[in-house]
Parts: sequence; C-alpha cells; structure tokens
Amino acid sequence: MHGVAVQHLKKQKSTGNDTPDTSAFATSGLQSQNSVGDYNSRPAWQPFLTFGAIDKVRGYGGRSSSTKSNSNGWDGNYSRLRKVGFFITAPFIIFRYDVISYLTFCALFTYMLLYEFRDEPSKLEYVLTFWLGTLALDEVRQIQGDPSPKLRKRIFAWLTGYWNIVDMVSIILFSIGIGLRHYQPTRDAARVFLALDLVVFLLRSLHIFSTSRHLGPKLIMIIRMFVDLIIFVCILVVFLLAYGISVEIILYPNTPRPFTVLLSIIERAYFQIFGELFLDDMGKDVICTTNITEQTLGMMPCPENTWFGMLALAFYLFLSNILLLNLLIAMLNFTFQAIQDNCDVLWKFQRLGLLQEYYSRPPLPPPFIILFQITDLMCYIWRKTFGKCCNGCSACQRTKSFKRQLDEDLNEEIATWESVKGQDFVIKARQKLRSEAIDVYKLTNDRFDKINQDLAAMKNYNLKHVDDRLSKIEDQLKVLMASSKGSQGQNGH
Repeated sequence: MHGVAVQHLKKQKSTGNDTPDTSAFATSGLQSQNSVGDYNSRPAWQPFLTFGAIDKVRGYGGRSSSTKSNSNGWDGNYSRLRKVGFFITAPFIIFRYDVISYLTFCALFTYMLLYEFRDEPSKLEYVLTFWLGTLALDEVRQIQGDPSPKLRKRIFAWLTGYWNIVDMVSIILFSIGIGLRHYQPTRDAARVFLALDLVVFLLRSLHIFSTSRHLGPKLIMIIRMFVDLIIFVCILVVFLLAYGISVEIILYPNTPRPFTVLLSIIERAYFQIFGELFLDDMGKDVICTTNITEQTLGMMPCPENTWFGMLALAFYLFLSNILLLNLLIAMLNFTFQAIQDNCDVLWKFQRLGLLQEYYSRPPLPPPFIILFQITDLMCYIWRKTFGKCCNGCSACQRTKSFKRQLDEDLNEEIATWESVKGQDFVIKARQKLRSEAIDVYKLTNDRFDKINQDLAAMKNYNLKHVDDRLSKIEDQLKVLMASSKGSQGQNGH
C-alpha cells in the first residue's frame, strides 16, 4: 500500500498537478472504516450466528475481499473457505465470541458455588478448573508475545494493563480456593476464596463495555477515580491513626492488651466517621474496671479525661466530615471533568488497545483455545530448535501484526502518505474558506439589494404621500380663496 502511495505521489509531481488525488488510497488499510469492517450497519446478533454476509467481510488489516489485486500480491478472488477464515479471525468476531465464553464461564462458576460445591469435586468443577487453566495459559501467551527481549520487561509491560492485574488476581484466588477445598478443615476458607474470586470475575466483565462509545470512558473514570480513592485513603489513614492513638493514650493509659488496643484504635476512629460515635464508652454509666487483672481477662478499662476525648472527637469529625470529604469530592470531580473533556480521544485509544489485543489472540475462545495453545507450543519448540518459524505458524503471524519501530523505507513511505493526506486536508480547508467567503459575499449583496429596494419603496411612498398632501393643501387654499372672495363681495355691496 505504501509503495502505491509513493508511486502515485511521484506521478502527480511529474505531471505538475498540485491537487493531490487520494483515489489511490480509497482501499487503504489505514482508513478506519476499512480496517474495522462494515459491522456497525448490521444487527448485533448477525456476526454470532451467520456467515451469510461473508462476501462483504474484510480480512486481516483491512484487506478487502472485493479488491481484485494490489501491490502486496493479495488476490481478491478468495475461496469461500478463505473468506470464512477472514471472518472468524477478525478482531471484532474474536471479541464477541470471547464475551460469550466469558459470560458462560461466570454463569457456570456461579452455579457451581451455589449448588455443586460439595465434599467431593464435581465434574463441573473439573471443567471450570480446566477452563481457567486455558485462561492462565493465554495470559502467558500475552507475556511471551511482547516484543521486548528480556522476560522482566515483558512481565512489567504486561502488568501495566489494569485488566491483566485483575486477571492475575482472579487466577491466584481460584488456585488458592481449589487447593484449599480438597482438605476438610480448610473447605470453608476455600468457599470464601472462591466467592471473592467470583466477585473479581464479575467485575472483570466490565471490560466488555470498553467497546461502547458511551460506557467506555466511564470505565476509565472508574479506574482513575479508584486511584484517587487510594490516594485519599492514604491521607485519611494519617488522620485516623493520629486521632485514634492520641485518644487511646489519654482515655485508656497503660492498657495490658496490645493487640486489642490496636484493633480498638482503628475500629473506633474509622466508624466514628460514619456516625458511630461510641459516646457510651466515655459516659459515667459504662461498665468498666480499673483492675489490671480483670482488664487482662477482657473487661473494658475505665476511661480517664473524658473531656479530652469529647474535644478530640469534635475536632476529628470536623476535619474528616468537612475538610477531607470535600477534598475527596473535589478530586473525583476534577478527574471526571478531565476525562469528560477528552472522552472521545480516550475511548479511541482504548478501542485501539482492544483491537491490538484481539488481533493477536487466537480465534477460538476458551476453553477451545487450548488447540491453538498446543500449536503455539509446538511452533515455539520449532523456533527454538531450528531458529525460524514453521510454515503456517499462527503465532508468528500474530506477533508480526503490529510494529513499534519502523525501518527507514517504510517510515519514508508513511511520511509520504501523510504528506498527501495533509495536502488534501489543506486544500479542502481552503476550499471551505473560499466557499464561505463566496457565501458571505452573496449574502452581503442580497442584503444591499434588499436595502436598495426598501429605500426605493420608501422614496416612492414618501413622494406619493407628499404629492397627496400638496394637492390637499392646494384644494384647501382654493376653497379659502373662494370663500374670501365671496366675503369681500358681500362687504362691497
């Protein structure tokens, strides 16, 4: 495609045509509508169940099946089987099948915890364990597919994704839960771990909404606000410990229960933020003791200097409920507004990351992805043994889909293509300004014509009105003159 761009631009320069003709790029894979495919005009259920529109589906990297040939040697006369291959390997279709697989896994996992979690593992539990194993292997494939030469850099690059961290937590919790459930004393703990893991899996399903233009930015808001909340909690912990420790020292000095005191400090200071003030513990009717032995056995010590506790509580509530709460609201509001102002750009980058992820993912969803994982393992052994990819290796094709660094020739071709599109944009902008100037000129002329017509109408109206008034005055003068002559004649007689 880039070679076509360079040849087309050179041809334009040789002919002396300054207006760039972008028809050569009409089927370019760089155009977004061609690279994604005509999916938006179809019903949402159609790509799942039918291949009836397979003739219109575009293949890898926006290669259209209706194109006869291009400079890269692609022939448009594909067989129907090849078109089906293009269809099922499109990132859009892989994502949808992966969504169905993930929701099915969550439904089966929920059913297993509600009805099938007994003393002996059920068949469904073995199926889910195998299913999660394929998910874990796919995460390993993502780490291995990173182009970084060192394993540590690949792992760090993988951990930069929020959803990858969620996947890691879910896999760890599931592994711990399955490991503990095989022992009778830890079976209840296993149920707790698996229930928490189900919560993580259900929260992971929010990733589905990243394809939506309206819901995708909301996910970014949730993640950014969660980071703000962590920062706020760090600030809150400082105030919480400062208040809790000082009050504990003043009210209950020399308490012989260190671990109980630590829990009491955190519990009292935390729940007082939400209105549980524990005023009865500082009252006169509280059941307490001053005996050290009884305090060691678990009885509550009697509070001292309760006036300081009340004063510190009032100041602590003033800071936490007014200052810190408004700080949290301001932080969340700033994050919301910053993302809302750039929601479209952020969503496009989010969609690009999703496209890159599913472009390199095998077409079959878990647990059927194990077939491609076995193939990738064999290809990996082949590459390590012979130093080259085997023929038809899907792993090699997927890892070469996107380039992070371009060679000099390819970079020059892309720069040439960008120059052509830039010239096209400038010319269209100038034409738009010229058309706007012409429209303004026409509008001004129309207004002047209307003003002239109004002035002419006013002139005609005024002249006619003056003539009428003069004729009336003349008639009145004639009447007056006639009447004056008549009166003079009568006086003469």
